[in-house]
Amino acid sequence: MLSVTDYLTRSGTLVLKHNYLALSPGSATAYVNIDLILSSIKSTDTQIGEWVNIIGYITAPEFSQHHATSNRNFKASNGVNVQALVLWSAGAVNLGDYERILEERKEVERRLLPTRTRLEE
Repeated sequence: MLSVTDYLTRSGTLVLKHNYLALSPGSATAYVNIDLILSSIKSTDTQIGEWVNIIGYITAPEFSQHHATSNRNFKASNGVNVQALVLWSAGAVNLGDYERILEERKEVERRLLPTRTRLEE
């Protein structure tokens, strides 16, 4: 789940980010092409600050990011390119709870990593 930070209408791309401090480096960023679903999304889904859920697939970057306004796909230098198949609003998000859950998941993964390493040996 990420928040809309920009909508590049010429390329049909939503720029989604979550500036979560525990992620390194920087923030999680997704460059989401919505050309295939334009007829099914609401205008509110593309508003800056809207939290959205997306189902889609990762695409290979094809162009440099400075061409984003004129090309459909572009290279995500600090993120991932996604072709959206479905997009819907996340509704009211309690950001504190969401980030707490992310921290808990990170802790569980940290605890499991040594177990996985021992099992693989």
